[in-house]
Amino acid sequence: MPGFTKPLPSSKSTSARIPSLEIARRHVIATVSRAQIDSFIHPQHRREKDMSQIHVFDTYARSASGKIMHFDVILPENDPTKALQCARDWLRSVGEEDAVVNSESCAYCHSEPHAPAEMQKDIETQGYAIFKLEGCPR
Repeated sequence: MPGFTKPLPSSKSTSARIPSLEIARRHVIATVSRAQIDSFIHPQHRREKDMSQIHVFDTYARSASGKIMHFDVILPENDPTKALQCARDWLRSVGEEDAVVNSESCAYCHSEPHAPAEMQKDIETQGYAIFKLEGCPR
């Protein structure tokens, strides 16, 4: 394309030309919007937060009677303090307000690209979801 090439510094011939990356870069920046650039970037490299990603915290609690409850706290952000608070809120909501849970028994486990529909609904309404594993009240 005219305007996108320039002569090689060591060549006196006009037939030896190379692409000028600086000129091409300026052209792209001037003619392509930020939204268009973002649409070409692979999703895992985008800077904006992926709202569907969830973070799972493996949690154990001991009831006042000594029963062990194992469940996962699912959050839209990786926040151990919030996970612990959500675990305590959920235990209170199921009548286990005296259950013991602490930061050692509520630990980040892994992240997933998205939550199942029913969990997503819980996250949207109460800010977290619970996945019951063992010994949890129905």
